[in-house]
Amino acid sequence: MNSMTLPIFILFTTYMLHLLVVEAPYTRLCSKKKILTVNGKFPGPALHVHHGDTIYVTVHNKGRYNITIHWHGVKLTGYPWSDGPEYITQCPIQPGGKFRQKIIFSTEEGTLWWHAHSDWSRATVHGPIIVYPKINGAGYPFSKPHVEVPIVLGQWWKKDVMDVLQEAIITGGDPEISDALTINGQPGDLYPCSKSGVKQEYIFIAKKMMPIMRVLAFQVLKFLLLGGFLYCQALVHHHTFVVKDAPYTRLCSTKNIMTVNGQFPGPTLYITTGETIVVDVINRSPHNITMHWHGVKQPNYPWSDGPEYITQCPVQPGGQFRQKVIFSDEEGTLWWHAHSDWTRATVYGAIVIKPKKGTSYPYPTPHKDVPIILGEWWKKDIFEVFDEFKASGGDPNVSDAYTINGQPGDLLPCSKSGTPTIA
Repeated sequence: MNSMTLPIFILFTTYMLHLLVVEAPYTRLCSKKKILTVNGKFPGPALHVHHGDTIYVTVHNKGRYNITIHWHGVKLTGYPWSDGPEYITQCPIQPGGKFRQKIIFSTEEGTLWWHAHSDWSRATVHGPIIVYPKINGAGYPFSKPHVEVPIVLGQWWKKDVMDVLQEAIITGGDPEISDALTINGQPGDLYPCSKSGVKQEYIFIAKKMMPIMRVLAFQVLKFLLLGGFLYCQALVHHHTFVVKDAPYTRLCSTKNIMTVNGQFPGPTLYITTGETIVVDVINRSPHNITMHWHGVKQPNYPWSDGPEYITQCPVQPGGQFRQKVIFSDEEGTLWWHAHSDWTRATVYGAIVIKPKKGTSYPYPTPHKDVPIILGEWWKKDIFEVFDEFKASGGDPNVSDAYTINGQPGDLLPCSKSGTPTIA
């Protein structure tokens, strides 16, 4: 039997398979790098077996890193040393070594997958397992499909995935977000340098992301959809918050204030429930800064919550910090603001969270949405006001004006023409 391939239909209940873990050059997103592969393939070979089959798999490690192979979803109660998790059920296979695993598909049926289970090697070392019903058995409980299309979802980093992992371990933060999502190892034709002639047989999974499968009338399609190692959402919005001083005139005097992207108030974020945003906070001001997402639950990402020296260290002048914010079930209007000293006096903005697609607010659609942000304005530098307050131990100086959307209103001197009014 050819050790590099596996026939789709097997008449024997026990057979041998060799998996060669080796580095191979692959080009994606206009750049080439070496990745770990199995038998030189990315994704690795699809295994086609039947319910009740047994396979003996010999894994040969020709890569530079330790490796294990895990059989995701396969019960191995009598053979735990074949299950793959590194240093848990087995020791890793060292470079130059090999290991034989016995896999019995005793009750499994349908679609599973195999993948590496050591560090981040699974990012490229993975593939589907298609488990057919028993030979001469009852068959699937549906009509025979015209075609079967395994769909393997993945991610691609331009960097070496081991470097990405090490950076995350050193910083203690989230790992760097991948540069592309992939289907069957390809980023799709909306990414740069996409492979010419990518098969047009993929379902439309991510909006404007992948080719659409074209289907003839009365055809039945069977989709074998694999997930598991994909730790991200397809719909992720990126924002850059540049914190810097900018001159603003209010109440007939001009002073430098801290702003985000030069705006006061800062930019309004429009989100839909269920979406994820990634925010790069770049501090070009002379003061420490943090960003807090007021009212957003972040139980798994406390280091993105903002309170200075409580959930995170401040972003120092000249530094930057990436925050991941998941709007899991929030809906309505919230706000973001600085959470270090009195920087929130000018560093803040609205978050407008719309209902999930297919749902709506529990009231008629308004004719117009107008975010209204209430604030205060001091003629003095707010840091001086804050320092005087700390030194005296008394109350801070009362602000010189209240503001709506950053403007004092037309009853105060030197008000801007067109200041928002409420009728």
